[in-house]
Amino acid sequence: MSSAPAADDADDPAGAGSDPVPVPSDDVELELTGRIRTASNASFLARLGDVSVIYKPVAGERPLWDFPDGRLADREVAAYLVSEALGWDVVPRTWLRDGPLGEGMVQLWQDVDPEQDAVDLVPVDDLPDDGWRLVLEGDGDDGPVALIHEDTEALRRMAVFDVVVNNADRKGAHVLALPDGRRHGVDHGLTFHAEHKLRTVLWGWVGDPLTASEAEGVARVRSGLSGALGAALTALVTADELEALGDRCDGLLEAGVFPEPHGPMPAVPWPLF
Repeated sequence: MSSAPAADDADDPAGAGSDPVPVPSDDVELELTGRIRTASNASFLARLGDVSVIYKPVAGERPLWDFPDGRLADREVAAYLVSEALGWDVVPRTWLRDGPLGEGMVQLWQDVDPEQDAVDLVPVDDLPDDGWRLVLEGDGDDGPVALIHEDTEALRRMAVFDVVVNNADRKGAHVLALPDGRRHGVDHGLTFHAEHKLRTVLWGWVGDPLTASEAEGVARVRSGLSGALGAALTALVTADELEALGDRCDGLLEAGVFPEPHGPMPAVPWPLF
């Protein structure tokens, strides 16, 4: 387990707007360089000129019984748009474009720091003293273990983002620890369902009050649904899902705290990583 970095300064929205990589135009050919074999849907490493990206063609999506409406690629792009509306740089730049296997989601590749772990499993008798939040305890191969995540502003904002988009699959490996201390979330195909589907490893702040900046971010999303954000999302998610997004924002702002797990669904995804 690596040490948790210091929390982001309150005046810096977790690196918002700090991405210096320009997005190549659609005239630049998308060249496949490898395949990610561990992904459940077709996912490829690719290049757009000198820019490294992830490419997930719509043709490679496997149908899911609980997400029958729309395309996973559209949901990934919708998640990026909500991230931008929040202003917190949670999701790397994500867009739709054509590729060798047809239209798909393209996302800027992120180089992670292998020495940092934003989410971890540790022995119960080896819990860190501070800087981390406990999620749950369970039995491991070598004895009791605890699922923990760092207690940082960047990860708190990712947890708020997950509530807003109703993320059904926030695994530990979907939290990328960048060398500069930023945290990016990836793999957002299972989001925006009209029914409650929240499954995440980021439950460490249950009951804690939202900060003023967190509430302001949620309010920006809610307000944006009546304008450009709502118009953009209309092409990516269903009308029921868009309405449910607004309801989640309203509920989160009214409660003013991180919600507790509820409903018949498991509170965490499986596997956890």
